[in-house]
Amino acid sequence: MPALPGSARTLLGVLCVPALLLLGGLTGACAVLVHREWWMFGLSTAALVLTQLALPRGLSTRFVHTVGFVLVVWLGSRQQADGGFLVSADAHGLALYGQALLAILLAVATLPSPSRGSRSAPGSDDSAPGGVDDGTAGASLT
Repeated sequence: MPALPGSARTLLGVLCVPALLLLGGLTGACAVLVHREWWMFGLSTAALVLTQLALPRGLSTRFVHTVGFVLVVWLGSRQQADGGFLVSADAHGLALYGQALLAILLAVATLPSPSRGSRSAPGSDDSAPGGVDDGTAGASLT
């Protein structure tokens, strides 16, 4: 499959962020609504983990999905206008908070590490006259 040009990749990224935020929010809404039944809670956990693992790691993919999920769980834990809560204050609710924590840990732990490339400005050449030489170029490792 040919690589996408830069503009198409940017457009695809811009369209994917809101879609993944919505998908995470829908997954979170389902988890909030069904967390009272253990077997349904297990299904929502499986859906969350499988979706997280299916998405490529990164801020604009897996992390955005997690933000949508955790945002809906947080909104469900706030007091509603009638005085009730969507997330129960018992073991079921605590398990839902644990599920949100699992999503955060999975998203953060799998973020790609920053590249360890050169920190010089693009287009600059350290080997040019006046450049900084740290003495490692061409050095033997033995």
